[in-house]
Amino acid sequence: RANIVKLTLHTGQHVWCHRLVAHEMGELYKKACEVSGYTPTKVAAWVARHMRWDNTRNLSTHSWGIAFDIDWHLNGIRMTDTPLHRHPEWVQTFTDAGWNAGIHWNSYPDPMHFQRTQ
Repeated sequence: RANIVKLTLHTGQHVWCHRLVAHEMGELYKKACEVSGYTPTKVAAWVARHMRWDNTRNLSTHSWGIAFDIDWHLNGIRMTDTPLHRHPEWVQTFTDAGWNAGIHWNSYPDPMHFQRTQ
C-alpha cells in the first residue's frame, strides 16, 4: 500500500496505481486516447485480490497496482466485438511500450485488462 499513488488522468479521472508505473500509465493513457479516438469512461487499477476473485489462485497484478481495466462493461472477458477491438491503436500504444494486453491472451481473452509486467 505504501507504493500506491493517486494518478489523475488527462480526462480528470482518478486511478490508484503503483508509483513506478503511474507516470508512464498516465502518459500512455493520454496518447492512446488521442491516437485511437477512444476515451474510456471507466478505469480502475489497484485492488488487493486474487486472480478472477478466486482465493485458490495467485494474487492478481491489480494487487500491486501494476494492472488496470477499462470499460469492463464494454470490453468484457471473452468479448470479441469491443471498443478495443474497433480501436486497435489504443491497445498498440500500450503494447509498443512493453505493457501486456489481455485482448491478446489466447486461453482467457480479457480485452479490458492491461498490465506492466515486463
